[in-house]
Amino acid sequence: MLSASLTRTTWQEVPTVVLLEAMGDAERAELPTALYRTDGIPLGVTVERMALPTSVEVLRWLEGCWAGPSGDGEFRECWTQTGLELSGTGEHITHRRSSMQEKLAIRDVDGTAVYVAQPAGSEPTSFPATSFGVTSSKDWSVVFENSEHDFPKRIEYRKKGDALTVDVTADGAGFTLLLERVPPELP
Repeated sequence: MLSASLTRTTWQEVPTVVLLEAMGDAERAELPTALYRTDGIPLGVTVERMALPTSVEVLRWLEGCWAGPSGDGEFRECWTQTGLELSGTGEHITHRRSSMQEKLAIRDVDGTAVYVAQPAGSEPTSFPATSFGVTSSKDWSVVFENSEHDFPKRIEYRKKGDALTVDVTADGAGFTLLLERVPPELP
């Protein structure tokens, strides 16, 4: 697995040589351009480091709607790029009614992707990205953490094809959502 641990100070850099060697032409064709080419440098040229456009652009693989079983119902999460951020909603649906809703966003704050969750009736909570990984053009992961928050402290998204696994944890407790890409619901 090709994985780059990205701290706040290195979020903008990923080793280009590793990305070029790890992916075939078909996989590179589906990646955002910045992951395998720096402006003005054609494919195949070895460079030490490359700059990512913004942390939010790199996470566009989350765009769309995802749904799967959760307890006695279904959990649904939808993401759309709006300007310089990803905006989303999460909701637990039981008997065709929403029993829990939250506003979600991923914003670029000084070069770091920051996940913001705001359950209905609560203040927003921020979780800066602490790592990012890519194994192919269809397999991605990102971890957001906030050790000061009670629950959760860690949110990890792992995409493999059209499946999305979301681990929500704190201090050894938590849950996992197994979601699949679904069409957006009509209003």
